[in-house]
Amino acid sequence: MVIAAARGMTPGQLARQLVARDLDLILRSSTDRRRIENGEVLGRVLGALGRISHELGQWANATQGHPDDSAAVRELRRMGADLDRVIEAILTTIRKKAG
Repeated sequence: MVIAAARGMTPGQLARQLVARDLDLILRSSTDRRRIENGEVLGRVLGALGRISHELGQWANATQGHPDDSAAVRELRRMGADLDRVIEAILTTIRKKAG
């Protein structure tokens, strides 16, 4: 991590660069990509939405098989699917703007 930081890169970027070099690949560098405005905040929001979606799925799975909760299970799954669509729409928008 120290080497990556010294080069102004994240550890993942450094690893990608080293692997590409060793395999003689030509990859688009991260400097070719435009920086996303408020990217750090957006990343935290997407992470939070993903965690909420996961929790909704866990709750739905935990109550599955209980006839009294069938409407609640359907609602939890619907809410989880809605969140998944929101996350995908945000990611699609980011990809269009960054690409």
